[in-house]
Amino acid sequence: MKRRASVLLLAFWLDACHDKRPPPEVELDLRHPGPGAIGIQNPQEEIDAIAKRVAKGEIPKVQFNFDSDKILPDSFQTLDAVVAVILANPRLKVVVTAHTDSVGTETYNLDLSRRRARSVKEYMVKHGVPPPSIRYFGMGYSAPIADNSTEGGREKNRRVEFRVTTREWPAVW
Repeated sequence: MKRRASVLLLAFWLDACHDKRPPPEVELDLRHPGPGAIGIQNPQEEIDAIAKRVAKGEIPKVQFNFDSDKILPDSFQTLDAVVAVILANPRLKVVVTAHTDSVGTETYNLDLSRRRARSVKEYMVKHGVPPPSIRYFGMGYSAPIADNSTEGGREKNRRVEFRVTTREWPAVW
């Protein structure tokens, strides 16, 4: 389903008629803004392309120190690419979701994933993304994408995901 936002176009009347009619409403497709629009044509595709580059090993995945929410410097290249996508289209919001492997208790991993997601948000804010444009969630090990019984599987499950959305939640500073 295409998400659309109604945008009111404001016109400044430079003549003396002082027309009091309200500005017209226009439908705007935020995923496909059209020719001449500012921003990236399909931001989620751009985010997905970054994820594919990570999967291929072209750029590093978002990683943290062991048992910590401190982002490793190798991750900055990937985070900077995501930030660039968001800054190119200020109408977007992003949902950051952090996941862990199954080593440790459920409660511990849920807390660790929340702290890691918050660290990613803080990094993005420091690099220019407005705080109301980011929501973050920690999932712990509740949504694995690989088998947690092997080291390779656990490594795949330790991840940060980004999902682009339109501004659907209230922005409060």
